[in-house]
Amino acid sequence: MKKAQPQSWKDYFERTKGKPPRPLLVKAIGLLKEKGNALDLGSGALNDSAFLLSQGFSHVTAVDKVPVAIEIAKQFPKEKFEYVISSFEDYLKGLTIISFNEEERDKETAVGEMKHWHVFHFIVKK
Repeated sequence: MKKAQPQSWKDYFERTKGKPPRPLLVKAIGLLKEKGNALDLGSGALNDSAFLLSQGFSHVTAVDKVPVAIEIAKQFPKEKFEYVISSFEDYLKGLTIISFNEEERDKETAVGEMKHWHVFHFIVKK
């Protein structure tokens, strides 16, 4: 398999903005009794953050290393949303893991290139 070349995060953003929320997020919301604070790690185009806000969360913090969605972030209410440009390792310290699923496979990227994916899907709480 040919390894995908590094791609522009702006191109990735353009191809993924406006997509529906991830299924694990929808499932996690169904397990909640309250919709207080939410954390969107690796927030990309802020699709999941937008969904969380639309579902009535009182505050959403989105964290990503690349500020590709800064214009979208400006559209969210400041009192309910924070956009943090940073890696997210420090955010996971001291949290309780509720669900953890590791996925490893070859799959096409949003820009149509093949890539080997090693992804962790998880639900955590304070």
